[in-house]
Amino acid sequence: MQASDIKIEAEVDHIPRFSDAIKQVFAYHMTITNNGEENIKIISRFWEVTDGNEKIQHVKGEGVIGKKPIIAPGDSFEYTSSVAIDTEVGFMSGAYHGLTDDGELLSIPIDVFTLKVANRLN
Repeated sequence: MQASDIKIEAEVDHIPRFSDAIKQVFAYHMTITNNGEENIKIISRFWEVTDGNEKIQHVKGEGVIGKKPIIAPGDSFEYTSSVAIDTEVGFMSGAYHGLTDDGELLSIPIDVFTLKVANRLN
């Protein structure tokens, strides 16, 4: 199995009711799809969050949202989480780390996606 067998999709929403003049809060909905031929267990994640002032936050942790999902071939796992940044525009990228049934460790890249308050220029 290769990391390219895993498809990662992100959707982002600004959450105005939790945002204020100091922090902007965004929900991100992630879909992890296993296009490979064996199970993959997501054991950890790493995020790099960059705001419009180029302030960078690194976030590491086990699993996702307190779980270590096992994703069978052809299946997907979806979850929603949130992040707060100091500006109206920012970016996130990172990686999931997965373990196959054969014990192979995979680093699955998460391409950069934008955090942006609606109707704002980046």
